[in-house]
Amino acid sequence: EPVTLLHVWATWCGPCQKEFPEIEAIQREFGPRGLRIVAVSVDEGDDDPVRAFAEDKGATFEIGRDPDGSIRRLYQGIGVPESYLISADGRLLVRQFGAIPEGAAAMRAEIEKALEASSQTSRSGELKRASM
Repeated sequence: EPVTLLHVWATWCGPCQKEFPEIEAIQREFGPRGLRIVAVSVDEGDDDPVRAFAEDKGATFEIGRDPDGSIRRLYQGIGVPESYLISADGRLLVRQFGAIPEGAAAMRAEIEKALEASSQTSRSGELKRASM
């Protein structure tokens, strides 16, 4: 499993609109190194407004839908936007209530740590296989 940034948002949410370029910047920086970003919209109704919003913002990360709010229930979310950084082994590392601030220094540092930890784990797995 990759390190995952799960982002919960909505088209009608002002801070979400401001935040999308920051998430795209994180995608461009960390996507090639194995970070998976999934931005899940809680909009109700059909996919068109969500798709149009993502295209308008030039998003290259995965977009999902969760109109009934099951992700928010799972992580006890309180609103949008919210982001959850999940380690390669499925642990919740960071819960960000509200928008990721511009520049995202704290989130970037956490992503960096998570990616390093996951690459060490996968390297040690390869060593074990090689020595058998």
